[in-house]
Amino acid sequence: MIGLAFGTVGNNIGYIVPNEEIALFLQAVDGGHQYDKPAMYDELQTLENPALRQYLALDKSVHGIVVHRAFRTEASYPLKEWDVITAIGDHPDR
Repeated sequence: MIGLAFGTVGNNIGYIVPNEEIALFLQAVDGGHQYDKPAMYDELQTLENPALRQYLALDKSVHGIVVHRAFRTEASYPLKEWDVITAIGDHPDR
C-alpha cells in the first residue's frame, strides 16, 4: 500500500494521502494530541529563470526558492518579498 485514496475535487481529480502521513496522524491521535502539520502560505517562485537570478545576483550554485509575496506584511513576520530560501531546518532545497 502506498497511501489512502482521499476524495475528489472537480474534474475527477483524486488525491492519495501517503502512508507516512497516515502514520503520523495515528501516532498523534493515539497519544491524545492534536495533529497539526506545518504549512507555508507564502507565494514562492523557483530560481529557474536566468533573469530572476541576475536580478537577485545569484549564480547557478545557489539552489532554493524566492518569496514572491509573503503571507503577512507585518514587520514581525520572518519572510519578506525577495528573500531566498535555501534550506528549511537541516534540509537543503534541491
